Amino acid sequence: KIKMEGLTDYDIVNWCKRYNIPLKNIFMRDEIPKSSPPNGFYIINFDDSSGRGTHWVCLYINGQQNLYFDPLATPVLEEVLRFDVLANTYALQSNTSKLCGHWCCAFMYYMKGCKSPVDAYYDF
Repeated sequence: KIKMEGLTDYDIVNWCKRYNIPLKNIFMRDEIPKSSPPNGFYIINFDDSSGRGTHWVCLYINGQQNLYFDPLATPVLEEVLRFDVLANTYALQSNTSKLCGHWCCAFMYYMKGCKSPVDAYYDF
């Protein structure tokens, strides 16, 4: 059964385990590393570590073109710009929805087996 409300970091980790998504880490925005992390999927929350969380986005470091997926298509977090990312410009989620974690999980699931991440990114 799919939980149709906001996801916690614990929910996202469990979802990734269930569907064999190679999630590397989950960061709050003030925990994002200064240098590019190893290849893999990262979930980032717009809130800092003193907060409860506000909005989830996904960063996919893949050795070719780093991809940034935001279900609301808001501007890329300043802390992520240093990773030279390609960011989506179309929103899949309404501003009143709390399903950003679900969208990020769906994005990772779709992208995990793609041989051409950039082509798949545009298809998502």
